[in-house]
Amino acid sequence: SSAWPETQTPAMPTEPITSEQEETISAPATELPEQPKEEESMKQAQFYITANDLAFSANFAESGSADAFRALLQDGDLTIQMRDYGGFEKVGSLGTSLPRQDTQISTATGDVMLYQGDQIVLFYGTNSWSYSPLGKMEGVTAEALLSAFGSGDVAITFSLTAPQSNH
Repeated sequence: SSAWPETQTPAMPTEPITSEQEETISAPATELPEQPKEEESMKQAQFYITANDLAFSANFAESGSADAFRALLQDGDLTIQMRDYGGFEKVGSLGTSLPRQDTQISTATGDVMLYQGDQIVLFYGTNSWSYSPLGKMEGVTAEALLSAFGSGDVAITFSLTAPQSNH
């Protein structure tokens, strides 16, 4: 009777041939959407930048710095006190350090950069310096950003979820 388990082993899910069949047969359709959602949140493409109840969406850059920033936002929204610098950017401390992949970059309006590993910079103008790209707000104008950010210090919130608007 010890021969029976051996002849039945090919039907076990551990065999490569049957594991493929096992997946397609045994995975109910209701389970399929759940896993891609988790995958998407792991590599969510967009984040949101909100100041004075005005929100902008931004796309994450393809970089280790951006991946670390995404992971930081997965812990919850991040509100940073930011100040004007040089007439072309808002800058504020992240309160933590992220991996740097600095390269000499000419920035453009809407760029979101990591500076010196622990500061986040939002550009409403241009500059050429060494930064690690975190993301970019597409199709924004300097005027739109300045009207949202105002002049001087401002609290800016970074999040993975779109802010609820009351407008």
